[in-house]
Amino acid sequence: MRKTSALWPILFLVIGAFCGIVVLKSPLFAILLLMALPTLYILLRRPEIIVLTLVVLISSIVYEEALPKLSVVGGSLHVTDIFLLALLALIPFRLLTDTKFKLAKTPIDIPLSLFYVSVIISAIISLLYYHLDFHIVTGKIRSLSYYLAFFCVTNLVREKKQITFMIKGLFVIAVFVAVAMLLQAGLGDTVQILPGRVEKAATFGETFEATRIIPPGELLVYTIFITTVSVLVTYKESRTLLASRYFLALLTLGCGILVTYTRSYWVATILSCGLLGIIVSTKMKLRLIYVVAMVCIIGLCVVMFFGYEEGKISKHVRAYSARFGSLFSGKKMLHSETLDWRYKENEYAIKSIKNHPLFGIGIGNNYRPELFGPKDKLMWYVHNGFLFILVKTGLVGFLFFMWFYLGFIIRGLAGWKKMGTGLLGAVVVGFSLSGVGILIINVIKPAFVEWNNIVLFSVVIGLCEAMLRLNRREDVVGEKAMSIGRGIGECGW
Repeated sequence: MRKTSALWPILFLVIGAFCGIVVLKSPLFAILLLMALPTLYILLRRPEIIVLTLVVLISSIVYEEALPKLSVVGGSLHVTDIFLLALLALIPFRLLTDTKFKLAKTPIDIPLSLFYVSVIISAIISLLYYHLDFHIVTGKIRSLSYYLAFFCVTNLVREKKQITFMIKGLFVIAVFVAVAMLLQAGLGDTVQILPGRVEKAATFGETFEATRIIPPGELLVYTIFITTVSVLVTYKESRTLLASRYFLALLTLGCGILVTYTRSYWVATILSCGLLGIIVSTKMKLRLIYVVAMVCIIGLCVVMFFGYEEGKISKHVRAYSARFGSLFSGKKMLHSETLDWRYKENEYAIKSIKNHPLFGIGIGNNYRPELFGPKDKLMWYVHNGFLFILVKTGLVGFLFFMWFYLGFIIRGLAGWKKMGTGLLGAVVVGFSLSGVGILIINVIKPAFVEWNNIVLFSVVIGLCEAMLRLNRREDVVGEKAMSIGRGIGECGW
């Protein structure tokens, strides 16, 4: 049983006093707060639930406008901000109240902390030097602050049952998002049930009747798809492949990736699966070939039976063919209207980086003039994730961020084999390989700085570190047990 100090009564005394003060201003809010206290207590005992709640609210299919807000001095807080602050506050609280609780340190703590410091410096530059609107700057800081959820995961999710619960939770959320995407694809773009982009698919100006869906949880679907492939290849279940729940999840998630019609996701998927085939054993390579073959056979059967009839599936098949074929169209692809816009953005971004190399121009600040007509309101936005960070935080912030992100990939790829062929090792390599693919995605999409994706990165990278630490801890326990056994043997017992 854990030994705790006398701070628990003090905490409830402070909360009670706060509620009493709130009653004077808003009795209704005070009543709701008091009703939430038992729930809050339970959640603080299971912080992994709060973390998964963040993923559900930000990185799935929830409309941002639907999130409740609490007005505070200088602006407002989303309910997710309150969850994040509660998780961060729980770390020092545990340090003070639990004598056995120690900070969990990882090799990538320092670069992430320094990156966040560079974000603060960037905000100061925006406010003091460029005199940007306070609310604009704090809004950008708010999004990037969700990288701090990494520390919540590494410090509060320590036990194997917590890690397993979170992994299962991420799988369930991702599959749910993919199913919702398929429902939206069936409804078309006339009735929108999902947030994000719901539009007709198009290639080189040719528009198709198929619907393209890009919800907030698109990157979650991709990440868990790659992880599912890794689980099927490196983790041997007792069930046959076709009866495996992971294979069913794979098919669902794969369809979800397809209906995004995002070529960078398709390229990233091929790259990640190819790398998996390189780093695994010969036996696992055969499993990967088998999985790919089964997916292709099922896909061909669907096309043969439904692809040539006039219907939604045939419309998607034609759109996929055109979209995927555009990847091999050479100059036509390189000089498409979409990429021409990106080239112009990149030119201005590189010019800005040359003029402000160390600390950038500050977050929220415009780096280019109006290029695309009076409706162009994204003068601050760079579609290239690498250039985005360089423009806003300079070379200093960029180096710290890449140190953090590449550190996650390298540590995962280097450490998964030491974890054996269990589920956790499969998840670690899957998360790491999806991270490699995300590097490709960021060339044309700034996933690194998008609020819905930041939450996912923080949780996935934090879970990787938690799993690697758990494996080291189990190794140490195993070595001590063997040492004790050898000692007993030497004593002749």
